[in-house]
Amino acid sequence: QIVDPYIPIAKKNFILTPKGLKQRWQAFKSFMKSTYCVAVLKRKARPFNISDFKLQAEKIYIAANEALSSQDKNRLHELTTETAFHELRSAFKNKLVKWEYLGAASKPRITNVRVVPLDDKTNTFAQVTVKLQLKQILTVYDEYNRLITGNENRFKQPTEYVVFERHLAKPNSPWRICGKIVPEASYVDRSTSNSDQSNMAVATTS
Repeated sequence: QIVDPYIPIAKKNFILTPKGLKQRWQAFKSFMKSTYCVAVLKRKARPFNISDFKLQAEKIYIAANEALSSQDKNRLHELTTETAFHELRSAFKNKLVKWEYLGAASKPRITNVRVVPLDDKTNTFAQVTVKLQLKQILTVYDEYNRLITGNENRFKQPTEYVVFERHLAKPNSPWRICGKIVPEASYVDRSTSNSDQSNMAVATTS
């Protein structure tokens, strides 16, 4: 479950309006929460470096999609939380997924950081939302090898907000994908006739 999910602002209102002021105030409060949680992470998840983590998160996301594409259930399980794993397995049951990474369209960026205690203050989880823009192919086929979605001659360059989770009470616990936030109208078409440029989004068919 994603705690306090980051909601991307589709359109910023003029600052000297009630909506504009509310947007800025909410963004400032979220930024301050994230700043505090980063400090907590640096104490509880040493060594934690923001620059290194952004690259690590991108690699985890790529590896998870490659595992989904190759039907490597064990590897996918390692890279995702229990909830995310079962949701992916359910979403692509009796389907063949073909995914290919074509390169990063922009550098990954952290947009939200939260540290949340469960039963007590010592049993804490961290969730970090990372904005990713990857060029990629995703084609999905049904059990009879009929194309459901995707086109090898087209690609989309989605803006995706992926949430990574770590159990801080366990010193050597890994970062894993626990969910994804997909804002409306986040996909940008990049149509082409070249076979080396491609299709869609990743980890979900939305």
